[in-house]
Amino acid sequence: MRTNFTQCAANYAKADSSIIALYGWTGDVVQIPKNETTQISTWGCHQFCGSGNDWYPWSQVSNTITTWVLPVVGIILQAPFVSNAFWETVFSLSRWLGSPMASLAYIFWNIKVSGKCALLVDLAVPYDRKITAPVTNFGSIRDSFYLLMTMNQFTMRPHVRQRKEAEGLLRIALFSKDLRLLRPGKSPDGRVARASFDVEPGQFGVWNPAPTTESYVPRPTADLETEGQLNKLRQSIAQGMRDGRKRGVVPVFISTLWFLFALALSIQSAFGFMGVNAQAHDLALGCLLSWLPVLILSSIVDRNPVAADATRKELNELVDRVRQALMDDTIRELYLKSIIDPDQHHEMQKWVERISKACPMLDDFFAHFAGQARRRWHYGAAHPILADIEGAYIAEQGRDWLADEYEARNKLVLGKPKGLDWLDPRELWQVLSGVLIVAGSCLGAFVLSYFTPTVGLGCRSGGYTVFGSMAFILLSLEIVSWWVFDASKPRLERLGKDVRSMTMAYPSFAAREKSITIWYARVHS
Repeated sequence: MRTNFTQCAANYAKADSSIIALYGWTGDVVQIPKNETTQISTWGCHQFCGSGNDWYPWSQVSNTITTWVLPVVGIILQAPFVSNAFWETVFSLSRWLGSPMASLAYIFWNIKVSGKCALLVDLAVPYDRKITAPVTNFGSIRDSFYLLMTMNQFTMRPHVRQRKEAEGLLRIALFSKDLRLLRPGKSPDGRVARASFDVEPGQFGVWNPAPTTESYVPRPTADLETEGQLNKLRQSIAQGMRDGRKRGVVPVFISTLWFLFALALSIQSAFGFMGVNAQAHDLALGCLLSWLPVLILSSIVDRNPVAADATRKELNELVDRVRQALMDDTIRELYLKSIIDPDQHHEMQKWVERISKACPMLDDFFAHFAGQARRRWHYGAAHPILADIEGAYIAEQGRDWLADEYEARNKLVLGKPKGLDWLDPRELWQVLSGVLIVAGSCLGAFVLSYFTPTVGLGCRSGGYTVFGSMAFILLSLEIVSWWVFDASKPRLERLGKDVRSMTMAYPSFAAREKSITIWYARVHS
């Protein structure tokens, strides 16, 4: 049965003293004067007014719908969804709305990496130089960093990201201009290519090359692409990705302005009609969701491509062509001959040989699209490379670090790789930013609802508290689970490598027994 609290309040105000003594509130009241004719106990309310629902009038319901529900739906529809991926869309939406602190932290980190790429490109030339021709050294390095920024949105296979050689392979694919490529349809020929048949693709194992004194017959140049083809391939892929980036920025801004206009209306209503608690609750709802426009606007900077799978395939094709080229003896010799400086030549030779030995295990480099916080624990490949090349060369040279392009590219390729699987403590600033934005929104909503009659912790203020607490708990669980299950993977992979080596890399029984002994010692160390 429906209860009319407005009529019940009028009847209670006219009640005699015996009813007030029976049903009235005798305890303390907070921040409002004590009035026996308007203050009733919970038990008395159930007895005098009934236990049914008192629905809000349609005027207030429609006001909430038009003021907040529709603007919020409009903003959500501008989120960076992926086409033709229903369940991925459902999962992404649940992640953005259910764990906003973690989502904002990931998006802010991607924005920071993108800004770092743009900064290093800007420092490559003098600030007053005008770039007129589309094909220049500056244009080439800009394409390289743009590809690196795009690669940062994709996850890597576990057997890939835990190897330092993977970072070296990406550096050569992004920054080298002297590496020749094999023509499509040609297979690499060399010691590495022949030894790779001993190891299944994507698996760890013992590389078993032929003796280093083995001579090889250089393959005909007809099997090789022309010089500079790697640079042209990067330019073509980068231009295609620029053309394929999602647009739709104007509708996002319009939806955001609609949200801000609704917030302004709620503020005016809340403070213009004092005493009407429904207006204050509408404003609190707007404060609770004020982090949502920040997330959507941030996703504009961290924008995803129209076809993520097609982009991943293009990036994998680029890396795979470089990988196959490094497995070919002739191409490696030609590449090393292009290094003039003796010290760099010796260092590059050791590094290229090490990368080439790992190339059979670095196939299928990028696995899934993970931009805009779509996947947990996603760190990306860009920051380890950016941090190293900045310390190895760019920080020392300063602005116009691309003046000597030959030396700059060699330094970018060499560096001091630390691998693609490590954590920078500076990422904690992005985590803190996400926490402060969502916590501030929830705190504002909580304060408004807490001090709106009935004053105290009620269903609305309690609900806002639960939402903020759950968002922080989910972020904490994600960090703890990353530390337990993902940060310790290098040790697990090392043990797994030993186990696989026992069965596929050692042909003799004695060698297999020796491997078992080593593995047993590591497990119990």
